[in-house]
Amino acid sequence: MKKRAAIVIAVAVAAGVEFTVPSAALAQASEGLLYSVKFLCGLQTKIPAAPPNEPPVKPGNYATAVNIHNFHNGSVVIDKKVVIAGREGATPGPMTKPVRDVLSPDQAIEVDCAEIVRLFGDMRLPPFIKGFVEIVSPQRVELSVVGVYTAKECHKFLPPTAAPGPACTDFGELSLQVIPYRDAFTLP
Repeated sequence: MKKRAAIVIAVAVAAGVEFTVPSAALAQASEGLLYSVKFLCGLQTKIPAAPPNEPPVKPGNYATAVNIHNFHNGSVVIDKKVVIAGREGATPGPMTKPVRDVLSPDQAIEVDCAEIVRLFGDMRLPPFIKGFVEIVSPQRVELSVVGVYTAKECHKFLPPTAAPGPACTDFGELSLQVIPYRDAFTLP
């Protein structure tokens, strides 16, 4: 797998656009191999504004699942944390404390939107969040990390008290992104 300092978000995959992960994200990383996976979770409602004042993504229901697979014969330690992206010029988004997991040989785990929210504990989150799931392999053991992205376009938004909820398409887009690792380091 080629080492590179870029991550491709699902929307940009089709367009072939790559976004560089800011080096500031590495300041919190320990030594090891770092996988930084973009996530989008929740319901982005329509904001009554004309371009260039638009929401971060088009109205819809978004979900991300990060799959982490230990394809080796021995157990592997991983540290995971989540950071919500803040708006440019505003307060940085919150981040979770690192959580350590041990993956047995040929074991896989998933960090989906429900797990992302759970990692924030009792913190009240908005209905739509975006940011990064960071996975560090402190032993420098390469893992298979894949981001799975789905989205449903929503045409009509009902008040939160109305049932059954937003009128979204029956089927949404599905994208897969294999996430390359990069050397994690601590800045001086």
